Amino acid sequence: MVIGRTLAAWLWLVFGTLFCGTLITLALPFDSKGTRRWRFVRLWATRLSNIMGLERLDVSGRERLNEAAGTLLMMNHTSGIDIMAIIRASDRPIAFLAKRGLFLVPFFGWYMAAARMVSIDRRNRESAVASLERAGDRLVAGETLMIFPEGTRSRTGHLLPFKKGGFILAHSRGLPIQPMVIRGARDIHEKGFLVRGRGSVAMVVDEVIDPGRFPDVASLMAYTRGRMARCVGRAQRRLERLGEAD
Repeated sequence: MVIGRTLAAWLWLVFGTLFCGTLITLALPFDSKGTRRWRFVRLWATRLSNIMGLERLDVSGRERLNEAAGTLLMMNHTSGIDIMAIIRASDRPIAFLAKRGLFLVPFFGWYMAAARMVSIDRRNRESAVASLERAGDRLVAGETLMIFPEGTRSRTGHLLPFKKGGFILAHSRGLPIQPMVIRGARDIHEKGFLVRGRGSVAMVVDEVIDPGRFPDVASLMAYTRGRMARCVGRAQRRLERLGEAD
């Protein structure tokens, strides 16, 4: 069973990416708002996450996510399932801040660019700052951007220290922050080649934070972290209720 699901996941990752990515690319000239391309991104993510074991997605505050124009989304990062869950949850197109190396992968990177994802090279500070500034311009224009403030996946499920980049951007541009938390994704797939688990995922989309209320980046970061830490408990309780219902 594990081998069969793993094979199915990798087949979809290859051929599904080619199929959906081609549709995304073809839609590019006729899709100024990105809504058509987002349908194909969601098709890709929904199918892959289903194969990998995401059986049920519970989202508290989904309406906030779908109304997040010009908003910087911030969520904890625990699994590769996280990104697919966010894509499934949102009717609104979302751009993700992703490592530059992913954009260099043939086909996959081209399709990411066509879907308007944002490349960042964290090893080059000047390049990273320039990428964040361009992302800020898109947010000011009304787009929605998703970043993981921890900068990497948590191996324990606990919140890691936050990186400053997104908070500097939000504070300097006056961009609202939408804190979010996910639980359960790590139990389905933590890391590695094999697809093993199955289960539910609970997501909490909290109220928007106005960065103008804070005198500096440090206080904004601390407050956002505190809000996300409290949401962890809410998401965990929702996940447990899903398990009881099963």
